[in-house]
Amino acid sequence: MKTDGLYKYFLAFISFIVYPLADVFAKIASFQTNNLMRLFYLVLELVVLAVYGIVWQQVLKHFQLSKIVSSKGILIIIALLYSVLFFDESITIWNILGSSIIVCGVFVVGCDG
Repeated sequence: MKTDGLYKYFLAFISFIVYPLADVFAKIASFQTNNLMRLFYLVLELVVLAVYGIVWQQVLKHFQLSKIVSSKGILIIIALLYSVLFFDESITIWNILGSSIIVCGVFVVGCDG
């Protein structure tokens, strides 16, 4: 069924978007001086990790483990985007070069051949 193919890629995409959010909440928690706010962001981090865990289990049903785990290298791109969006950090040429190497590796592993 064609929608099953799209569904599995949608799940993988969601897992790749959600997982780095845990790091975002962890970093926000580290900035908090109020312990209640720190606890709030740490709980958000745990919720995100729980959602990720559920989605990831569904992803594992549909993909070969070696291919989907190697595809997690794409997370570096999402982490770079989140660092700019949430923390106003800058992306250096070294970030771009390193990310490009990782994406090339993901592409090589993902190719059937």
